[in-house]
Amino acid sequence: MDNTVIISIHNYKTAGVTFHSVIDRQFRSDQILNANLIGIDAARNLIIESSNEFKRNIKIIHGHFPFGWGTFFPQKSTYITFVRNPIERVISDYYYCRKFHLAHNYQYASRMSFKEYLTCGEILNIDNGQTRFISGDLSTPYGMNNQEMLDKAIHNIDTHFSLVGITEKFDESLILANYIFSWNKFYYASKNVTSEKGEVIDEDILELIRSRNQLDIKLYEHALAKHNAAIQQIPFMFARTAFLESSKMLYNTLHPVFKMLKNIMSSSKSE
Repeated sequence: MDNTVIISIHNYKTAGVTFHSVIDRQFRSDQILNANLIGIDAARNLIIESSNEFKRNIKIIHGHFPFGWGTFFPQKSTYITFVRNPIERVISDYYYCRKFHLAHNYQYASRMSFKEYLTCGEILNIDNGQTRFISGDLSTPYGMNNQEMLDKAIHNIDTHFSLVGITEKFDESLILANYIFSWNKFYYASKNVTSEKGEVIDEDILELIRSRNQLDIKLYEHALAKHNAAIQQIPFMFARTAFLESSKMLYNTLHPVFKMLKNIMSSSKSE
């Protein structure tokens, strides 16, 4: 896949920030385009307006954009993404957005109860948001998505995606990426984690989430079945898992030490 650009769709609250830290180790910095960093509209315009030489140098683009960006490149493209249990994803989305003022929906979550957040009708991301991104449809109004959107998303997964990782099976998904792309250096520390939910989720809230994410639930089930089948085809899975676990343990032990030493050295140079 040397001449193929990888289009990495980052569904909100699916461990995409942690996954990008892994991506950073697989390519040179000039081969990675982080659309979240420069802004989705800016990234889209940059790609469309740039020369084919610039586009061919890009090996992977990652960000909160929908399916379809592969058409912006002259070379072949393939897609990857992560999906998450839709109920857990929406819960995480609300509490993350309520807590962080730079979050994508802070202006809503910070002033709304969870029920208001779910029923205001303005937040597409919590209305089958994963199906929207993977189908490439971000224009259908809230509450109007249908079976056609789900069929399109499933077709895209089956036809255009080399990897659909599962957030709840993150390590297995990294091993699958290694098997497909020959990636390595998979050690990581979890990033952008919503650590405090703040309150018990009432059953009526859970039912609201389910009712607004029926397509996402079916999409997740499809992706999970494909993931489990793919994992069964990987040889020496136990050894691969053990190696990843030991790499993570070593990284999470040594990385804070190296980071502290780097900060000390930087401080001493500035004095």
